[in-house]
Amino acid sequence: MNSRLSRLPGGKIAAMVCALIALTGCDPTAGGNGVSQSNDFEQKLAEANRIRAAQSDQLAEQARVIQQLRGMDASKRLEQLVHVDRIEIERLSGGYDDDKDGRDDGVIVYLRLLDAEGDVIKATGSASVKLFDLSKGDGGQPVAQGRWTAEQMRTLWFGKMMTDHYSLRVPLPSGISITPGAPLTATVEFTDLMTGRTFQAQKPCEVAGLASANP
Repeated sequence: MNSRLSRLPGGKIAAMVCALIALTGCDPTAGGNGVSQSNDFEQKLAEANRIRAAQSDQLAEQARVIQQLRGMDASKRLEQLVHVDRIEIERLSGGYDDDKDGRDDGVIVYLRLLDAEGDVIKATGSASVKLFDLSKGDGGQPVAQGRWTAEQMRTLWFGKMMTDHYSLRVPLPSGISITPGAPLTATVEFTDLMTGRTFQAQKPCEVAGLASANP
């Protein structure tokens, strides 16, 4: 091969050298720059390979979970999903005074939904609240009630730090006889749209200066 190159004119040899330099991206006058560029390229290639491997692992895990869920019946699949396990009424639930006249106009119930681990979750469903004056008669006297569809409940969610709940306001009707100073008992029912299960909770709610109390 050397004998062949020796027979080529000098201009052709120079042109071939320049072409090789252009193809390899190396500049003999650049010194260490070629090594640095090569290192950068290798690092970027290694990072791209790492990302590709992580994505492949993630897809494989998703495929495994999907395959596992397909092998279960509908009830077992639901058990694997986060869903409502119980409900509770927050302790701050009680009377509200819209016009600030010192007499409560209704009761606001703060409803929390909890999963099996006791964590608060936001789930879609319908709800109803019934208020009773337990100081009157066997089983108490019905005072007021409210109902909300799943669509209406969407607008009643408050999600802030330590205040994840639905706020359910039940106005007190005028002219109703309520025992002054006695708390009203709120009974809540929530029907989870995903599972169809209905949950109940009950709690006494303090109501101050009832506007509808008889003198």
